[in-house]
Amino acid sequence: MKNYKFWCGLIGLIDVLFVNSKVNNIPISTSKCGPGIAVCDKGLCCSKKGYCGSSDAYCAIGCQSDFGKCLPTSTYKCGSGVGVCEKGCCSKKGYCGTTDAYCGSGCQSEFGQCGTTTKSTTKSKITTTVKTTTTTTSKPTTTTTTTTTTSLPTSSNKCGPGVAVCDKGLCCSKKGYCGSSDAYCAIGCQSDFGKCLPTSTYKCGSGVGVCEKGCCSKKGYCGTTDAYCGTGCQSEFGQCRTTTKSTTKSKITTSVKTTTTTTSKPTTTTTTTSKTSITIDQTLPTSSSKCGPGVAVCAPGSCCSEYGYCGTSNAYCGSGCQPKYGMCSSVDIDEVADDDTTVSTDQDLPISYNKCGPGVAKCGKGYCCSRYGYCGSSSIYCGSGCQPNYGKCD
Repeated sequence: MKNYKFWCGLIGLIDVLFVNSKVNNIPISTSKCGPGIAVCDKGLCCSKKGYCGSSDAYCAIGCQSDFGKCLPTSTYKCGSGVGVCEKGCCSKKGYCGTTDAYCGSGCQSEFGQCGTTTKSTTKSKITTTVKTTTTTTSKPTTTTTTTTTTSLPTSSNKCGPGVAVCDKGLCCSKKGYCGSSDAYCAIGCQSDFGKCLPTSTYKCGSGVGVCEKGCCSKKGYCGTTDAYCGTGCQSEFGQCRTTTKSTTKSKITTSVKTTTTTTSKPTTTTTTTSKTSITIDQTLPTSSSKCGPGVAVCAPGSCCSEYGYCGTSNAYCGSGCQPKYGMCSSVDIDEVADDDTTVSTDQDLPISYNKCGPGVAKCGKGYCCSRYGYCGSSSIYCGSGCQPNYGKCD
């Protein structure tokens, strides 16, 4: 009897162990996957619909991470082979955000949410109907209907409130015109009436983005120090300011000397000197590109040509040069600015572990700035050509 109980118990234990091993041992597959089916083979993703593969259709939105590889989630960059937005939309340029610039035209629905921004080629109407029904035992039912209609056409010319919405892919500029260049899509762009460059707290510039706060540096980065807001600052993609300490306007003084000699008895020599002052407009931003009335003043040392561009050759500084908006070789400069006028110094530069050098950044503690402007600690960075003003050097 004892032997019988022993063998029955042993058989039951073996059966339990066998059943458990069947449940926990999910097979590996290159085809179907998911709960109770299989785990995808190494390197493959399990799609929302339960199939193994390696493309974005398998590895992006809806990918089942418990049964295969998946793209990582992100709060910054997104797109094919990069990641899926943790929240919000993935823009055409591959950045995560929640505004129309991210969720509208070009939004990548495989890597985040996308808003419905339908723009038809005919007039569209938005109708809101609110129905309120009140019923009592002594009074009949009363129904009140309120209808509001808003209608704007699409356009490839003028745009803005009460005018039109730009055609697909076009931006509505600050002055209410449709276009696709930075003049339309950058600072002042009206996102409610067309496409606009996304806002950014990191990178900026043509085709990249507009700084949410602060200035867009010459190298295309957002910041608030003189290294970003001074020489080379891109006013189309952020704020820019002049870096002069003087509270008075800078003056360029042209000296014209006229000598008149009259011979008689005795000989008399009379010399008359007159000065004409030309004042640089300090209310305008500085620029290394375009210049002129209502546009910008060239960076120190550059001339503003008669066609409105900054440069240092005779084509810019010679005939037609505009002295109110930069230097000119035909003008004798007695006073360009007060003695305490300064531009951004190396002390204003940010700390970096990537790029470095004049107007860019200083390397972090213990790192050298190479002759090519990159931070590192090996002899390639710290040896010949190392820049000691922007990091340590051997």
